[in-house]
Amino acid sequence: MASLRVLTLLVVALGFLSVAQNVIAETAESSAEVPFLLVSKSVKIKKIREDNEDITVNIKIYNAGGSIAYDVSLDDENWPSDLFEVVGNATHSWDSLAMGTSVSHSYVVKPKEKGTFVTPPATVKFRVTSQAQLLTAKSTGVPELDLLAPEAQGAKYLWLKDLAIQFGPLVGALSLVGVALLIVFAPITSKRSSKKRR
Repeated sequence: MASLRVLTLLVVALGFLSVAQNVIAETAESSAEVPFLLVSKSVKIKKIREDNEDITVNIKIYNAGGSIAYDVSLDDENWPSDLFEVVGNATHSWDSLAMGTSVSHSYVVKPKEKGTFVTPPATVKFRVTSQAQLLTAKSTGVPELDLLAPEAQGAKYLWLKDLAIQFGPLVGALSLVGVALLIVFAPITSKRSSKKRR
């Protein structure tokens, strides 16, 4: 009797396991057939003068899913108008975004006051089909921005450091080749000049 109960429970458990496995497989198949948008937001600060700088905001959207995303719209109007002047559009839309493709949008923001600011992620809305409900994706975050901060001492010469990093190995290699050539050919030229003196 007890073994019959155990056997019945085992059969029921295997039945549930089989149903659960089918549901998981169907869910995996259906999730592979929907768009999956990866949204990254980056900023680049360009100091123009001590009291003026441009913040270039770049947002990239990549469809990593298994189907086309329709009615893709980007909204990044997270910049308060009393603190920032937005040059360009912080919103943009595309009719569709095919799987495996990406689009990007850039605009410039000019701060009006000195201080720090954290911008929230950008929001992207899209549809799976042209009549489906809107789905939402958020961008990656951006670190806290230190706006109109004074330039650090020595920052004016950062280009020299970048130049040394970029061309340092080449200059070092050419120097070694030059020294090696000097060592090889210097004794030859000194022997020739000593023969001419005699």
